[in-house]
Amino acid sequence: MDFSTSTEVFFDQGFWDIYSIRIAGNVLNDDFLGSMELATKVVGTIIVLVLGHT
Repeated sequence: MDFSTSTEVFFDQGFWDIYSIRIAGNVLNDDFLGSMELATKVVGTIIVLVLGHT
């Protein structure tokens, strides 16, 4: 997956069909956790998919 391509294009979805959070590195901080809380509690996301690369 080329991370310069938006996730919606890669998964053939429309705007706001996917709530995407991108971070550099594998660092868990309050900003990232807040984005995950927003996605699950406010937006109503029911599936969380973690993508990574080597």
